[in-house]
Amino acid sequence: QSLAANGGFVSFVLFTRHVTGAKLETAVWNMLSFYAFISFHIKCSKAFWHSRMRLRTESLLKALNRCKAEPFEPLEKKTFSGRTFVRKDQDP
Repeated sequence: QSLAANGGFVSFVLFTRHVTGAKLETAVWNMLSFYAFISFHIKCSKAFWHSRMRLRTESLLKALNRCKAEPFEPLEKKTFSGRTFVRKDQDP
């Protein structure tokens, strides 16, 4: 992987009380599985945020679709006597 990626370093301090007796196996396992633990949580949080962004985009698209203007149709008006006419200034 590229060293130019956004990242950092993690350091652990292990004292003798952390690795004495039966604690040695647990300490070694925790050190070896730390990368997998972090990778798993980063992938899960990335998937969570992507699903949130998809839902947000979907709701914004619904709002935009509701705001679309109706296609223009010339209005047919009626006079008081019942005759119909189409206004000249509304010609498409």
